[in-house]
This record gives sequence, structure tokens and C-alpha cells, in this order.
Amino acid sequence: MNIALIQPSYAGIKDAVVDEYAIFDPATVDTSILADGMSIVDINGKKYLQVIVNGWNSTINVPEFPFTPGMTAFAEFKYVIGQDQYTAAQINAGVQLNDTVNLMKPSWSNDSVATTTGLIQSNPSGEFVKTSAQAAPTMKVVHQVQFFGQETTGWGAVVGDTLWVGKVRAYAADPLAIINPATFDPADLPAGTEIVKIDDISYFKVALNGWNTSFSVGSFVAPARTTHASMMVKLDPTGSGFELANVNTFLKFADPNWVEIVSSGSGSSADFAEYKLTIAAGDTIGIFQFAGQETTGWNSIVGGYIYIGKVSAVQAPAKAAITFVVDDSALKSSTGFGLKGSWNTATGEFDAAWNNGDEHAKFYDDGTHGDKTAGDNIWSVTLELVSDGGANNWEWGVNNAKGNWLYGNFRFTVANDKAQTLTHSNTVSAKNFGLGTCKVYPNPATDFISIEGKEFKSVEIYNITGVKVLISKAISQQIDISSLKQGSYIVKALTSEGQNLISRFNKN
Repeated sequence: MNIALIQPSYAGIKDAVVDEYAIFDPATVDTSILADGMSIVDINGKKYLQVIVNGWNSTINVPEFPFTPGMTAFAEFKYVIGQDQYTAAQINAGVQLNDTVNLMKPSWSNDSVATTTGLIQSNPSGEFVKTSAQAAPTMKVVHQVQFFGQETTGWGAVVGDTLWVGKVRAYAADPLAIINPATFDPADLPAGTEIVKIDDISYFKVALNGWNTSFSVGSFVAPARTTHASMMVKLDPTGSGFELANVNTFLKFADPNWVEIVSSGSGSSADFAEYKLTIAAGDTIGIFQFAGQETTGWNSIVGGYIYIGKVSAVQAPAKAAITFVVDDSALKSSTGFGLKGSWNTATGEFDAAWNNGDEHAKFYDDGTHGDKTAGDNIWSVTLELVSDGGANNWEWGVNNAKGNWLYGNFRFTVANDKAQTLTHSNTVSAKNFGLGTCKVYPNPATDFISIEGKEFKSVEIYNITGVKVLISKAISQQIDISSLKQGSYIVKALTSEGQNLISRFNKN
């Protein structure tokens, strides 16, 4: 097992920690590069850059930092009004990331300008606010950070207001991560906590200290379809005076005001094991607390370590309500249909094997199961299928009432949870072919059919979807159908007088 401690020191800066995701860090910046009106200040034990904004001219050049689409930038800053021309309600406060090499052509200018991504506070409150922004589509790197207040009357930059900003960081954020040691700011680690890598995976290693071990995670709002949170955890009680078998792993989520959302205590593991906490969409997680709880007096232990990996919200799969329709109102040719298709009946997930060829459901013409009107010969059924983001071409098809294949391989996709209605119409009818009917026998037939009555110039046979499958030019009324598959067919016969006659038969 390969274990590495992620806690190197920044050259020349005492007690500072290198942060690979930092674009700009007030704790490690070379103060000799600061422009007039800029200084490093300490607020509640943290370093901030203080900027007296000077129009568009308040900038700091930074070492080139890769920043591409798919990444998100984060910064905590506050902005206080100092000039008397504009109120906070008329100000957009900004910490802007500039790519000064890969330029863009804006709509408001004929000249190419730096590609930018802005972390913006409109109507700034004068308090520290955590702000984020996704990389602009044309961003590649950050060379410069700009600080400004833009008034919303003439859209110029003001002079004289003050902005305080902490570390500016950027990485490819996981939207389901409640807390992630791989991207956590090492400067924010609580006392007794470090980040280690075990087999190239990042974990928090936390010294157990009674009920006093916890993380502030900001305000993580569980997204739609969230069912629980999952994490990999192991516990080492060495030094606590208790054996592992007598210590539970205690985990708790609370909101930002420490109101409990969920807590759980269960047996501890010396090896990494998955632990879950039940949460629901809309839960706002602000605190993650953990402890080792001995099972004799049920007190929390002091001593030993707990290791915790990424804590993620887990969502139930997105499902879409898909209504399948066979419109048989023109032909009224069936007493029912069965649905087949490329998904698993039990899970609703894509299945290229078509559920081993088994039917998923019957169609309904009784006003239930997605059918709108009973008895109108428009057969329907609604199923929930699991979205695959559009990765696969799904297919569906139709059996007759006896379970024999009729037609299908109609394609569709399930790219999201949006409901769809997929309709196939049986459109081959007397209205399509002309007036008049004829009698076909035997019906059902196996090898041959005969047409009663007049002499015919030609006979055409169509399947139920309207595709021509057989043509006979023979004068004889007996037609060889042995090559046709089982199913329902339409006969179109042209008499010697030029009249079209039709009929329907079933092939066994």
C-alpha cells in the first residue's frame, strides 16, 4: 500500500502550504509585485489581498495557470463602497481571470481583447461572499487577475472602493461532491487533520478528538433524485484504549446552523469500506461531523485516526415516461398488441439483447396505462425508462395479440427525463388504395390464397406498415404466399376493368 502525505511547504514562506489549485494566494504572493493601493492584510487569522480599486487598472500578473472549459473558479471576497457617486445597488464587484494570450472578439468592440471569466457580485453586501464561475468557452490559461467595481449606469469602472479577496482557486468540480479531499483547500484543514494519498487516492486523515471532529462544507444543497451520501471510511483506534470491535464509526450531517439532518453509528472497519447516510433532494448540508464511539458507555473516543475519502451525493437514475402508441384506428385490424424493445423490463435500462426477446407489456385501449380514450382503436402503454444521456439508439417493436412479431425496430433516444410519445400508425386501408373490396380465402392462410370473383391483372400484397412485400402478375386468382412471414397483410387487386379492390388476411 502506497501512502503519501500531501503537505509540502511553500519555498520561502514559513508554515504556508502549496495548493496546486491556487491561481492566486495572498498567503504566498510576493508582495513586491503588488501595485499601489494593494496590500496583504490578516482578517480572523486568514490572509487577504486588500485592493483600493483604480478603474480597470487594478491587476496582478500570476504564473500561467491552466484554466479550460469544464473547470470552475472559486473565490471569497467582499466589496465596500468608498466613493460617493454610486451606491452598492449600482455596482457589479468583480474578481476577473484574464487570458492575455488567447484573445477573443467581443460583440461590443472591433478589437480583440483578453478572454475573461468573471467572479461577480451584483449589489455587493459588504460581507465576505463565496463566489464561483465556470471557465469561459475560449479560456485556456490565466495570466492575470483583475479587481474592479463596475457601475451599471455608464458601465465604467469606479475609483476608490475597497475589495478584499482571499485565495482564488480553480479545478474541475464534481457537482455531487459534498466534500472532496482531492480538491479541498489545505489552508482550511482543521487542527489535527491532513490530506494523505493511499494508492493514489486522496483521503482526509483526522485525529479523533471526541465529538470535536467536523468539517464545514459551506452550503451543499442535495440535487434532484438524491437518495443518500456515500463515502469510503476506515478507522484506526490505536491510542484510544479501545479495540476496533468495540468502536462504532459515527457520521452526521447538519445544516449550516448545526441542525441535524441525519446521523448514523455502525461497526468500524480497519480497511476502507463504504458508508452511507440517507439524505434527500433539497437537504442543505453545512456540517459534516464524525467520531469513533465506543460501545460500552457510548462515549466518543480520543486517540486514533479516521480516514475519509470523497463524500458524494448519490442520485437515483433519471427516468423518462415514454408512451408507446399503435394507432389502429384506420384498419381496426387487431384485438391487441404487445410491446417489445431494447431495454430491461425490471430496470428500465438499455439492453441491446431486447430483454431476451420477451415482451415488456401489453398495449391498452381502455383509457388506462397511458391510453387516452377507451375503444378508439388507438392502443397505448406508458413505461419509465432510464436515461442514458443519449448514448444509445433504443428500438421498439410490436407483437400481435397472440405474441407473434408484427413489425418494429423503430428508433428513439432517452437523453434526459423529458416525457416522450412514440406513435406508429397502421395506415394501409381502403382509403389509401381506392374503393371496393374483395374476398380472400383461406384466412388465415399458410401457402396460398385465392381471390374470389373477377379476373385480375395484378395483385400486390403489403404488410401492415404499408410496405409492398409481394407482386403477382399472374391471371390466376391463386397467389403463392409461402415466402411471407407470419403476420397481417393487405391485398390490393387490380381488375381487368381497372378497379382496385382490397382485402386483408393473416399468414400463419
